[in-house]
Amino acid sequence: MTLQLIDTIPVHSAKECHSYRYFRKLRALLKKQKWGCPNCSAFAFEIGIYYNIKNHGFIIRYHTIDSNGKLSYMTKDHIIPKSKEGKNNNLNIQILCENCNQKKADKLIERSK
Repeated sequence: MTLQLIDTIPVHSAKECHSYRYFRKLRALLKKQKWGCPNCSAFAFEIGIYYNIKNHGFIIRYHTIDSNGKLSYMTKDHIIPKSKEGKNNNLNIQILCENCNQKKADKLIERSK
């Protein structure tokens, strides 16, 4: 996928920049998680608006800084993976940083409450 960064917006000043329902859901989940990954210290600090050159469409990503100090982004993760019959609903979705999502893969993670 060939993406060109068009603009960035600080997360906390972009209250209703997402007109699409999917992005409003992601924003609500991130806000509930206090703008961060529940597994590490990464937090979303800005929204990147990209143009997908191949498909001629726009993509919105929440930028974060990973543990190595590199720009990364937040990703949608299924708490119970779809491969293990997890549902695709808000109760089964969390937002993780890209590194934590890749480490988790399709594993079930026990959370302490």
